[in-house]
Amino acid sequence: MGENVNEACRVTLGEIKRILKVEDGFDDNFMLLGFPENRERFVPVSESSGRAAAVGIAVCRDGEAQIHIDTQTFRLKKNTAVLILPKTIYKIESQTGTNGILFAVSTEFLEQLHYDFRTFLPVGLHMHKNPCFEMTEDDVEIFIKYIDLAKRLFVSSEEHKTNVFRGLFSSFFSFLHVMLARQVDRSIEIYGEAYNNRNSRLFERFLELLVENFRSEHQIAFYADKLCLTPKYLSALIKQTSGKSVSMWIDDILIMEAKTMLHFSDMSVQQIAYSLHFPTASFFGTYFKRHTGMTPGDFRNKK
Repeated sequence: MGENVNEACRVTLGEIKRILKVEDGFDDNFMLLGFPENRERFVPVSESSGRAAAVGIAVCRDGEAQIHIDTQTFRLKKNTAVLILPKTIYKIESQTGTNGILFAVSTEFLEQLHYDFRTFLPVGLHMHKNPCFEMTEDDVEIFIKYIDLAKRLFVSSEEHKTNVFRGLFSSFFSFLHVMLARQVDRSIEIYGEAYNNRNSRLFERFLELLVENFRSEHQIAFYADKLCLTPKYLSALIKQTSGKSVSMWIDDILIMEAKTMLHFSDMSVQQIAYSLHFPTASFFGTYFKRHTGMTPGDFRNKK
């Protein structure tokens, strides 16, 4: 199992809010930013120092805007949106008369949701390459209502508001998933075989195998054998298709599952280690800390 993810270089949403002087009524797990009031606001972070640890959606409600994500530029018009994935550097440029919003949620908060984000894997690949998508008037209205409800709930004195808040965002991500899946289906209809070439099909099959087997199979060779490919060829294909290596995909889904089990189950660290087919709890603890910067116990205690 593979490549070490350097968590130390990430930039939190709270740090971004302080850089941009955002006062939106939310805590540091959320950011609500309007444009053009905040025209040409961006996360001023160099690649060497860090990238945003958050998922964001920028929606243009009227007029036009440009958003720069890493090295790519996308143009937004009325009722179009762009999905901003974690660890990206982004900048929004809007014209006079533009009305839009950017809403972002920290990855730390997402880890607290009892939601199976593995269902996002196939859609996530498409959106990584094509982050812009169209929204209907109803989509935009529902999106705004989710944010409004979240803001009202955040400042309320509801006794069980933490659990209600998490439930609200689990529902929100289900809504987002439906929108994004609809966009993927539309792209396949328009572009046909361009979204259905051999590499894409192999990658989708790899993801299916990964979701089915990641708890017990941590080695590239297993997945290569199932796909009748050499490990070297599979590694090159997955890297070219998704921008991430096979080992990174394996590590990401293992850590995601481990965090979910630590957060929501009563299983001991040793039981979790064995359920994920690590030879010992100590080996699992070392692996988990290498990828998250904290021990399994520390992660569980911080909830």
